[in-house]
Amino acid sequence: QAGAAPQAGVAPHARAAAEAGAAGEAWPAVDADRATSSGSARQLGTVVGVDDPRRLVRLLHLLRATATHGEVRDLVVIDDVGGVLRALDAVPHGIGAELLVDLVRDASRLGIGVAAAGSPADLLRMVPHSAARLVLATADPHEDDVLGVPRSSPARSRPGLGVLLPGAELAQISCGPGGAAPDGAQRPSGPPVATAQGADALVLLPIPREVHLMPGAQTGLAGPLLLVLGRGGDAAGPVAIDAAHGVLVIGPRGSGRSTALATLRAGLAPEVEVRTLAELGERGDEPDLPGALRVWAAGTPGRVRVLVIDDLEVALRAAPALDDLLGAWVERAEVGADVPVLLASVGTERAAATFRGVVAELRRAAPVVVLGPGSPGSVEASGARASALLAAADPALPHHPGRGVLLHGGTATPVQVARPAGSGPSARRD
Repeated sequence: QAGAAPQAGVAPHARAAAEAGAAGEAWPAVDADRATSSGSARQLGTVVGVDDPRRLVRLLHLLRATATHGEVRDLVVIDDVGGVLRALDAVPHGIGAELLVDLVRDASRLGIGVAAAGSPADLLRMVPHSAARLVLATADPHEDDVLGVPRSSPARSRPGLGVLLPGAELAQISCGPGGAAPDGAQRPSGPPVATAQGADALVLLPIPREVHLMPGAQTGLAGPLLLVLGRGGDAAGPVAIDAAHGVLVIGPRGSGRSTALATLRAGLAPEVEVRTLAELGERGDEPDLPGALRVWAAGTPGRVRVLVIDDLEVALRAAPALDDLLGAWVERAEVGADVPVLLASVGTERAAATFRGVVAELRRAAPVVVLGPGSPGSVEASGARASALLAAADPALPHHPGRGVLLHGGTATPVQVARPAGSGPSARRD
């Protein structure tokens, strides 16, 4: 660990440690400045900045979950501990900062190396767990006393020169090839740092803010109801939904519910028969809409049929009898009955206050897409554990249209919903 004033060369110290480690392994890194000037994006397993607290938390979880409890395989390099802790404070329920402090505390037992750089105040809770400390010059002699730097130490003479504790040995920071050396610091000679990203490297990629569903995106998917929703997860790759039991999209107005349904509908195979309530009865204004649905459902036995309902709460207010009919369809779809599949959206408040009927049945039996997962009522609306939902939510983009979490089979996957092919960047998301 390194403690120093901002001008003392702390950042080069942290990055030099990362580059030195990358010569032999693929190391995770937490970098408050997102610096990749030395090729760290190629050489390190994961580089994540303070603008992505969700990925920070995920990295900390995975480091602990994949720890060897023996030989050190992972080195976590933290540039500007204070900036990282402030970013983690944005994570709901205060779980973020504690994850980092706990990882540093347990690093030796887990078989994880930690190299952290920051101001003395930010590193205070981590100092008792550090085997070695490189203390650079500070602007306050009294702070030097607290850190164990003798007042007569020549470490004050130039940036990058410090005292290695315990032992009070002088140490000069060595910057990796391509890195910016502080004034007076020496740059090592020798071959450039090798690119090393092994097959078992812990790599978490950022999820893009905008995703477009390209023509042919469904090609190669098995079955007419396996649909691409967008991109997400640790690899920021395509996220597919098995809609055999339906899909429920939950979110506040403006979160992208309609776009999510449009994207899922666009992925349906040509042989699937798709209908909306507007097509079957003027969106609930028809007095015998349930009867019209029953006739349609029985009309083409053996064919895959999908009913798309946007703003489900509006339809249920107009035709309350739909609730039991559609809920029964979801129950029967679970056991393989020949019934239409529902792709439906509902507002967060309505979903949070509903405990029976079609919304409750979809929430129980089908994949659930929670948009705006940090919005009030989202945990209750989704039926998920708060810890699972909030850990996958993105606190940096709480109101970004299409940003959400896919809940299915006990897993929570962060996702950015794609826009259907042909929609422009200015298309409205409801």
